[in-house]
Formats: sequence, C-alpha cells, structure tokens
Amino acid sequence: MTQKIFPRVYRAYFEYLYARHKDPWDYETDPYERDKYARTLEALGGRRFTRALDVGCSIGVLTALLAHSCDDLVAIDASALAIRRARRRLAPFSHVDVRRGSLPEDIPAGPFDLVVCSEVLYYFDEELLSATLEGLKRELAPGGVLLAVHGRFESKTCPLTGDEVHDHLKANIGLEHDIEANGPRFRLDLFRSPTAPGESRAAVEAGACSIIDRLLNTVLLGPPVRAEPDGSP
Repeated sequence: MTQKIFPRVYRAYFEYLYARHKDPWDYETDPYERDKYARTLEALGGRRFTRALDVGCSIGVLTALLAHSCDDLVAIDASALAIRRARRRLAPFSHVDVRRGSLPEDIPAGPFDLVVCSEVLYYFDEELLSATLEGLKRELAPGGVLLAVHGRFESKTCPLTGDEVHDHLKANIGLEHDIEANGPRFRLDLFRSPTAPGESRAAVEAGACSIIDRLLNTVLLGPPVRAEPDGSP
C-alpha cells in the first residue's frame, strides 16, 4: 500500500471544505453518486435492518436513503458543519441519531446488523484502517453485514486509495464475502458475519428494484438542503 506522511485526514480539512461549500462532493446532484447509491441499495437486497450504522455520513444524503430500511440508524461524521447539515436533512426521521465523532476512537456501541462505509475508509492509513475495521467488526451483530463502497481514484490527500482499502478488506476482515461489484469508477464489497439471519435472500430481493427507484426519486429529486440566507451553513 502507498503510505502518505499523515496517518489520517484530519477534521480541520473537512471543516475547511464544508465552510467553503455546502456539498463539497456534490452528493445531491452528481450522477456518479446516484449510480453508487442505487448499487448500494441493490446490494442490501431490500432487507429490513433492526439497527444500522452509517460511517462518515457527511451531509446525510445516503443516510436518508438508508433510513427507509432501518428501525434505528446511527450516523457519524467528524465534521461539525457536516453534522449540522445532516441533522437538518434527517429531521423527519425520528429514528436516526446523528453524532459527531472520529474513528476508530468514537465507534458507537452496537450491536449493528448493518454497517455502511461509503467513501470514508481511504482517509486512514493501513494501521488506522485495521483498527477501525476491528472496532466495527466487534460491534457487528451475528448475521450482520458490512458494506464498503469507495471510488477508484488517486488522491494527494488520502493515505490510501479505494482499491487499496478493498484489497485490505478482502484479505483481512475475516467475514464471509457475499458480494463483490467492481466498476470502472468505484468498488463495492459486502461482507457478512458467520451467523446468517433466517430470512431467505430470494424473499428479500423480491421487489427490491422498485423500492430502490422509489427511494432514489423521493430523496434525491426532492428539494435540496440550502444554505441559510446569510450564507452560513
């Protein structure tokens, strides 16, 4: 793996980006993001989750999609500005708990039957990535799933690339590898803890495509979250 000087991308970097732009990575509007959200929901197969964790939730666009499939959902991000915007977006979902925290130090207590890591794990070097994954794995419920999805691009900022993250996951996570989806722009892998839930995959996949389309149209095509009139986040 290509190691950079710093072990992680620090919180101040994200606060700087969110202070300059309400949606620094165009999560609300980028077709790449829309496609990635659709593939993420498809990989979950229409399953209902009792308690889920969204790691690195940013402004909460993916979190809002996940909220429809979870009884309880914890979303965590290091940036105070991102958390403020995520809380506004997710206010209609009383079962979503949005928290500020850094990984691996502030991993919420489980158990979770779903953990989603989208565009977040390449912000750590290999040592911190290993510590973060061990912490997340400890909080994963029996039969729970861990889904990771990351872009395939080179960065002067991130200690690792998306490909390096997913190669590390496959080699070290120690969970059943259920789904692997490699595209030209991103990689997606879904891992499952050894004790599988009782429901059949065929049952939960029935009607999943229509559910995905409805959620994407409802959440992504609705009115975007806007800055306050004075320009503050």
